[in-house]
Amino acid sequence: MNHSTGKPTRYEQQRFDAMMRLGCVCCAQLDLPNPSTDRHHIVEGNKRLGHWYTLPLCPGHHRGVWSPEQIEIIPPDLRTAISDGSKVFEKHYGTERELWMKVQARLKLPAIWPSSKILPRRECHVATGLVSPLEIEAPASAALHRGSGGDHQAGTGSQAVAAVAGEEP
Repeated sequence: MNHSTGKPTRYEQQRFDAMMRLGCVCCAQLDLPNPSTDRHHIVEGNKRLGHWYTLPLCPGHHRGVWSPEQIEIIPPDLRTAISDGSKVFEKHYGTERELWMKVQARLKLPAIWPSSKILPRRECHVATGLVSPLEIEAPASAALHRGSGGDHQAGTGSQAVAAVAGEEP
């Protein structure tokens, strides 16, 4: 699939992997397990904010494709998809930004929202604590060989993504 957001960075892909294991953020609000998820890119001003600003939504809450189990369990007024329109969806589940902040909290990642829709990806990762300003100018091998006294704070950035993804940071 070719989108305006391009290929995800390593950190974005790690976040995707961890996020998808959470299941649908809307089903979680209804206390329903739903491991089947789509990756929904948040849009503001008719522009995707990028791979970092995504939500895990089941096909029902994303595109209105409800499973027979969901039709049986979820009341009709709560079977609302983001594709039905933001006003209808937000009435039941909150804004995309609020949902994104919940996902970030569950992933133990910073919930820093961009001040502009135009944000270079490397600068975005600096703002979220995923990449230090020094790494922008340092070669990739230098970032990989940093000692444990590196410039990331414990529990943030790539270490948190790796921890959630079940990997060594």
